[in-house]
Amino acid sequence: MLYFKGVAHRWLAAVTQVAPYTAAKILPVLKTSASAAVKQCKGGPNGRFCGFYWADGESGGEITTGAGEQMNVLSAVSNLLIAEIPSPATSGSPTGTSNGGGGGGGGGGSTTNPPATESTKPSMASRSEVGMFVAAVAGFGMYWLSGY
Repeated sequence: MLYFKGVAHRWLAAVTQVAPYTAAKILPVLKTSASAAVKQCKGGPNGRFCGFYWADGESGGEITTGAGEQMNVLSAVSNLLIAEIPSPATSGSPTGTSNGGGGGGGGGGSTTNPPATESTKPSMASRSEVGMFVAAVAGFGMYWLSGY
């Protein structure tokens, strides 16, 4: 869940491309946020871990250093380059629409799949193997989450 701060940064940066009139208000906020994010990246054993709380450029005493927090800061900084990349595809752009043709890239133009034959149906053994694998993964996950 901690990663969604970076996702919000990306969405706001994309808004400035889709609706350019918002850039004057959004980009300064994103720049300030990215600057504060980088300033608080001084935790952990090597002094470079980033945390989640960066409103004032400090971690605020909260120690949260994980992959999500690192990705948030990376996202905040990389989204400052938003003006350098093409805008997202929209219904008004030539690459943003699909005519919904049934060929689906198959090249044949057929809109239906051929019926399954005995040779293409999964065997009972392969279905059992998949079921046992899923049960084993679920069992291991529950064991691991229980704290051993």
